[in-house]
Amino acid sequence: MENTDKRKKKSKIKYLYIGIGVLILVILVTLLYFVRPRGGEVSTSLRYNAFATFLELVNKSDSGSKDAAIEKQPYNPGKEADPSKKLRKEFSVSEETQDDGLKYYTLAPKSGGSGKSIFYLHGGGYTNEISAFHWQLISKLINKTGSTVIVPIYPLAQAQPYYDTFPMLLKLYNKALTTTAPDHLIVMGDSAGGGLALGLAELLNKEKLPQPSDIILFSPWLDASMSNPDIDDLEKVDPVLSKASLLRAAKLYAGGDDLKNYLLSPIYGDLKSLGKISVYVGTHEIFLPDARKLKAMADEQGIAINYTEYPEMFHAWIIFPIPEADKALDDVIKQVF
Repeated sequence: MENTDKRKKKSKIKYLYIGIGVLILVILVTLLYFVRPRGGEVSTSLRYNAFATFLELVNKSDSGSKDAAIEKQPYNPGKEADPSKKLRKEFSVSEETQDDGLKYYTLAPKSGGSGKSIFYLHGGGYTNEISAFHWQLISKLINKTGSTVIVPIYPLAQAQPYYDTFPMLLKLYNKALTTTAPDHLIVMGDSAGGGLALGLAELLNKEKLPQPSDIILFSPWLDASMSNPDIDDLEKVDPVLSKASLLRAAKLYAGGDDLKNYLLSPIYGDLKSLGKISVYVGTHEIFLPDARKLKAMADEQGIAINYTEYPEMFHAWIIFPIPEADKALDDVIKQVF
């Protein structure tokens, strides 16, 4: 009787494994069938196509109700903004809070290091907290460059407008200068964080403070007014961003100010005497027209700029676990570090 029970138990386990295997196979086949290729002239990876399809479903299927959920709330970053246990194990991680309430993390290699520091400003349309994908990119940056990375968990638009946030960032930047020389300090950001990064550099100029050696912008949001007429055509191929949603977030973050204020829209700021600007942007994102405009403005003013477009890449692709992101990050490291 006991042997029979054992056989039945083993049989159940066997069929459970078979069922799980079949389920995985069905999911893979479904992905292969429904994930539509995004590449035209450019061959894109299956992972890229899967992420593009997933992001389109998540970001554009119900954008109206998600926007309605954006409402005022106090600055109180929770554990979802924290680096993972894996990151804490892999790197030296410290958490601090300034006297103005700004929480920030410093991540560094446990041994060695290049002596460079990256002041990283995450994206999220000013309304979304730092994500696991951002932390993954930060991990890659540390491993590939040996840099220390400073990550402010800045207040979102729901908590306060931009004019209350920039003094916090300025204070943290000044603190970074006490341990890192300007020529070893890089300001970097993606999406809204890219706009923050360039706006911060322009503010440093106004305050007559030292510039970072480099300002690296991934898919940057350069004009919160979204007034470039070429945006509308690109919205059709952008699986991530919606012009209407971005405008609502921008107005909340502006706190009643003009959306063309240079701290909200750094494309209207002074580009002279800044650190070396590098821009990495995909051709399937609605921020492309303003990235091209920034490049044209820099060229007209005789300002050197690293500018790279990636055919058919979606917004902020560089933060996602896809081969195309690794290629772009390798380009950044070759050009800047």
